[in-house]
Amino acid sequence: MKIGQEAFYRVRAEERMGLRDRKEKMPFDLDKVGRLLRSAREAKGITYDEIEDALFITKRVLRAIESGGWDALPPTVYVRGYVTQYASLLDILDVVEPELS
Repeated sequence: MKIGQEAFYRVRAEERMGLRDRKEKMPFDLDKVGRLLRSAREAKGITYDEIEDALFITKRVLRAIESGGWDALPPTVYVRGYVTQYASLLDILDVVEPELS
């Protein structure tokens, strides 16, 4: 194994074990996006159970997204997809989408 590969695998292992702060490397502000999603969900009176049934995203993941908890979430590509689906369901994709870039 080359030295570069060793470093890559060490960093990935540290991320999986929670030894590295993922938040510093994330491409968008999940705290802000989470607040937007939570506000829209509460304004519409939609529960976590309803969203879980509609999108097949677990309540644990929904809560982590709304609270900006990167450490409790899967890789960024999945989070971006979840956020897009969630925002679309709440009819706020036009507000959230600019925050994802």
